Amino acid sequence: MTMNIELLREVQRGILKEPKRYNQGIWTKYNDANHCNTAGCIAGWASAIDLGLLNDADKLKSVYAMKEKSVTALAQEALNLTFGEKSKLFYAEDWPIVFWPFTAFGSGSLHGPKWLQAIVAAIRIEVFIRSKGRL
Repeated sequence: MTMNIELLREVQRGILKEPKRYNQGIWTKYNDANHCNTAGCIAGWASAIDLGLLNDADKLKSVYAMKEKSVTALAQEALNLTFGEKSKLFYAEDWPIVFWPFTAFGSGSLHGPKWLQAIVAAIRIEVFIRSKGRL
């Protein structure tokens, strides 16, 4: 299984370009508590970009509902990740220890100003790519 590095790079660029739209801890309810807010977290960015709906929140919500899959499941498919890789990338509490000073333990979100959170996320994605999903 080869991860979709091109899409990961698009997510990196998007988060760095629009750091105010990145929030690793944003979750909202559509059908259950496992849906990420539009383009908030890494999974949200990946699925929104893959669906071509990054800037259309209303349509994106309806597409998520029609597919009857969580944002994380859609992003996992789009990025071609295994279950273990999905956890390592999408859940800040599963990130390598070097990132822990930036995470809010138990909440899945990051500390600091938005620009810093975006840089941390971009570095996290880079580490994930270079380790081929092992870290």
